[in-house]
Amino acid sequence: MPAFSSPLSSLIVLLSYTYAVQTHLTVEIDNGVIGEPEVQCGSDSISLLFNSRNPFTGKVFVKGFVSDSDCVMMGDNKNTHRFTVKHNSCGVRRQREIFITKVDRAYRLSCFYVEGTKKVQQQLDVA
Repeated sequence: MPAFSSPLSSLIVLLSYTYAVQTHLTVEIDNGVIGEPEVQCGSDSISLLFNSRNPFTGKVFVKGFVSDSDCVMMGDNKNTHRFTVKHNSCGVRRQREIFITKVDRAYRLSCFYVEGTKKVQQQLDVA
């Protein structure tokens, strides 16, 4: 189990469905997330799986880390997508939070990690 201070990981991911055509003009793309995104909590990473209504060519990134290539996924013109972020990167931290869905399609992903029980056996002589 990774050495973190709390049993939950938190990650904010943004799905971008708009692009700038000119400096002051933004065009909305006819697309959206189908169903609820699925979160897979791994021992060393967190993955977000989602389906888009139309082929997705936008950008998925961790909020505040758009300039870090390890924290960004570019859509590959498909409808099924997986975005994986390793622990200890992209600002991933362990804390106690709940999954919150924002209107702007920002997600707070939380993973619960159960620590396994360890059996210790040692003989002790008392004099």
